[in-house]
Order: sequence, then structure tokens, then C-alpha cells
Amino acid sequence: MKKETKKDKEIKRWHQIVFYVLADKKQDLHGIAKLDSPVHLLIADELFKSIIHDHDLRLWRFHRMFIVYKKGFPGVEDSNQFKFKFFSTKEIYDEIKSKVKLYLDKNPILWDVLLDVKCFSCLEDNDIMDDHDDDWPLLIKKTWPHYICGISKMWLEMISEAKKDVYWKTYPEDLELFDRINYYEMVGAEMKRKWTSWANHAVFHHANLLFGGHPVNVAWFRKKVRLKKYKDMAKSKLIGGEVIF
Repeated sequence: MKKETKKDKEIKRWHQIVFYVLADKKQDLHGIAKLDSPVHLLIADELFKSIIHDHDLRLWRFHRMFIVYKKGFPGVEDSNQFKFKFFSTKEIYDEIKSKVKLYLDKNPILWDVLLDVKCFSCLEDNDIMDDHDDDWPLLIKKTWPHYICGISKMWLEMISEAKKDVYWKTYPEDLELFDRINYYEMVGAEMKRKWTSWANHAVFHHANLLFGGHPVNVAWFRKKVRLKKYKDMAKSKLIGGEVIF
């Protein structure tokens, strides 16, 4: 095995921690099996907020997705995923993995709503544009990570602010798991009310003004490209996955 050098330790890559949340709607009694799952808010607020602060991460983002796999995707079940992606050295990556494991060890009841937790590390070095969709132009690839980091920070801070408007009988950390989930369901509902009412002006309007206020093509979904992407994912499960829990 090649010995790790000082230069190797300083190399930054994209890494991600992926929580696979309950996705079976037939068994779901707490509104977990959906894209807007309160479990995502719980994990972001209880775990990743402190990690971002403690490690002074400069480039990171959250990603939420719910994929319903149909015929042609062997071996892959419906997947409700909450991802935390960050650009860091391997040393920081290893420290964050340890903190995630410690959090799960202290909260074993979370496995009542989790299917799996995996870690991934990008093979490319020192390039922030590695976190992108392959069909994007180079100009977008190189600059988009800064945008999504900003909007992710806004989302995380909105959780903290929305908690101030949600009354609960005790501190969330003192509640049982499903009471905590119900609490974050209320927090998410408060965020949804503000977002759906004001995002058009506060986010989309002002972002587009920076680019000159031009009409924007919002038909983003490219069926053929994404269909191939998901078929490849189905064949190999999740590429590069490191199961550590």
C-alpha cells in the first residue's frame, strides 16, 4: 500500500454522507416516506449543523431526493435519501465520519426509521466542479457549488428560526424519537408556509436580477440522460459506497 504523504493529506475532494430513510409508504405512520421528510430536518439540525461549525467547512451542501424505481432497475428499492456533501481533506472526512457514527451510537432508536447510512468519496482531486450534473456547461459547473452552498446555509438557518415559532411542551432533545419527528414536521410546515409564499420574490426574483432579469428556461429534466444515469446506478447499487455503520 502506498504511504500517504503530506501532500496527499492536504488534497481536498468532495465527500458525502448519505442517510437512507424509510421509503415504504404502506408502513409509514409518521410522514417519513416522502421527499419533504421531517427526518431530514432532524438530522441536519441535530448532527450536521454542529459539524459544519466545528470544522469551519467553507463549501458544502444538502441534497434531498426520493426515487421511485420501476421495471428495469433490478435490486434497487424506492429510496428516500438525505445527503450531506462537503469539500475537504481526507483527515476532515474521517473525523466527520467518526462524529456521524458517534451520533448513531448515541441514538440507536434512529434505526427504526433508517435503512442504511453510507459514506462516499470522490476520486477526483482539488476540483470543486466535480459536484455537478454531467450535462451542464463548464461555466455552470465551476460556479454552481458556491450557489448551492449558500442556499443550503439558508435552509439550515431557516430550521433554527422556524423552531422559535413552534411551541412544544419541552426541549426537542428530551423527546422520544417519534415525538421529535413530529416536532420537526411542525418546523417543516412553518418553513413551507414561508417558502411557498416568499421564495418567488426573495430567491428566484433576486437571483435572476443578478443575471440581468432575462427569461429563464425552467424545463430542466432531460429524460434520456437521467434514465441512463439511474440504470447505471441500479446495476452497481451505489458506486463507490463505503459502508461503515
